[in-house]
Amino acid sequence: MSVADPSAAPPAPYRCGRMSDLGSRLERWLDGQLPAWRGRNGPYVERAIEAFAQRRWDAQRAAARERVQGFDAVVDDAAEALLRDLGARPTAAEWTAALDEVRGALDPLRARTLVAEIAERLGLPVPNLPPHVDPRTAAAAAAHPVRCPGLRELLLRACRGIGAEVELGDVDGDATWLRERFAARGLPDPGPFELWPQPFFRNQRAYVVGRSPADAPQPFAVALVHRDDGVRVDALLLGETEVVAVFAFSRSYLFVRDDAPAELVAWLSALLPAKHPEQLFINIGHPDVGKACIRASLLAAAERGSECFVRAPGVAGLVMAVFTAAGLDWVVKVPRDTSRPPKATTPSRVLERYRFVAAQDRVGRLADSQLLRGLELPVAAFAPQLLDELLGECGAAVSVDAGRVRLRYALVERRLVPLDVFLREADPDAAHAAVVDYGRALEDLARTNVFAGDLLPKNFGVGSDGRVVLYDFDDVTDLGACRFRAFPEPRDDDELWAAEPQFPVCDGDVFPAEFRAFVPPPAQHGALFRQLYEHLFTPAFWNHWREFHARNVPVDLPPYRDGRFAAECASLPPGGAV
Repeated sequence: MSVADPSAAPPAPYRCGRMSDLGSRLERWLDGQLPAWRGRNGPYVERAIEAFAQRRWDAQRAAARERVQGFDAVVDDAAEALLRDLGARPTAAEWTAALDEVRGALDPLRARTLVAEIAERLGLPVPNLPPHVDPRTAAAAAAHPVRCPGLRELLLRACRGIGAEVELGDVDGDATWLRERFAARGLPDPGPFELWPQPFFRNQRAYVVGRSPADAPQPFAVALVHRDDGVRVDALLLGETEVVAVFAFSRSYLFVRDDAPAELVAWLSALLPAKHPEQLFINIGHPDVGKACIRASLLAAAERGSECFVRAPGVAGLVMAVFTAAGLDWVVKVPRDTSRPPKATTPSRVLERYRFVAAQDRVGRLADSQLLRGLELPVAAFAPQLLDELLGECGAAVSVDAGRVRLRYALVERRLVPLDVFLREADPDAAHAAVVDYGRALEDLARTNVFAGDLLPKNFGVGSDGRVVLYDFDDVTDLGACRFRAFPEPRDDDELWAAEPQFPVCDGDVFPAEFRAFVPPPAQHGALFRQLYEHLFTPAFWNHWREFHARNVPVDLPPYRDGRFAAECASLPPGGAV
């Protein structure tokens, strides 16, 4: 998500004199800014690939964090350049007229998204400029995958994509291992393959993504790790269900050399039709395009009929008002001016927590969120109760003018089924699996130095794949900010029955024993959760991971289980009770 604080007031609009040449100035500005905008990902991608080649995992994570922050720096620089060139911020009417004049210059996809980001940043009307090509329906021929004759050649090509100085540890042995895995999955004679020519990188793994040559082609991804003995194959992911996990909305963005992101997304959409193209753009490091697609989806939803936007299912948030629409795959979250008791936070604090999450390694357990500014939707599209709530409790971010609801800022996330709702409505087997994965989610977050703060099931959601994901970040922090304690034994009956603690409690103190009162799911599932995850109620588990992360040991939790070298490459001690 964007790092800049949208709750800060934008520059006040004012007339800047005669601007009959605004269109030509805007066109000149676009010509000057587009090279930097097009190339903004390149340096971070090269740093990440170099880090993989050199096995410098701290540098890999630094590139990921700085890319998130660098996106806003490029937008800020472009906005400042525009204001310098114009001499002042144009009015909304002048801006809209200028965009009409230079519409031809907005044909390139990246010109459209740059203008949208600048409009958001300056508080100007944001044009609805979705991509020209609908990636969901684009033919695969629009992309430029390559043909690869066999598994050995696949590995050699991947090695070249990493760097000339990198060597494969056992190319023939790994090719044989892959051939056996393909055969075990019903493809005894794999090849030739269709591949994307460049590997995808995240943390300590690279992925070669392609399509098998069967009558019914299957997507696949070969996961590579860099060990002491060279680059080795760690896993084969075969079929859409497995490959789509590499591109999950709950994982950190991938690094890939992509001179043509629209073509890459078109190819991936044909390969993985269940994936939303807007999320694919975001996943490969182009959140500007993903946001443009999401904005277009919201505007399209508003046209479907009156009162289509309603409160999202589940318990109403204490900190956010959340709404969605039937058939919409997104929810819109608007910070309340004052959080409902017992929460005590502010919009700026909430947004800071979402920025914190954006810079983390999300390991399939933290939902992606995108910050939209200046979203305008027709009043008629909102249910009256929802509109009353937004105007009454979110006035700093929501206003109404000329029949339009204007959201000064809002967060957009994938729509999930709240875990508490899922456990009430799912069949017993699905509910059992969700309870097990809820505990795993808490463990995974601890293993990556994240403490959810508020562990109630209502703050977690269940995706279409059944995976449990945290989507409420109001209280998220790192383990180092907490002190996990056991309750001291009472010294007498007065302390035993006292309504308030009779011992000092400081900010950051956490008592895991308290989790027993509210973390386990409803009664029919609580016994199972306690049986499997009793260690989550002890300070020992949390302090183990707190101390582990204090040593800055790199951790990587890949989107698959049972990799050949997974535990070794992740540098992870055993999980569970300590």
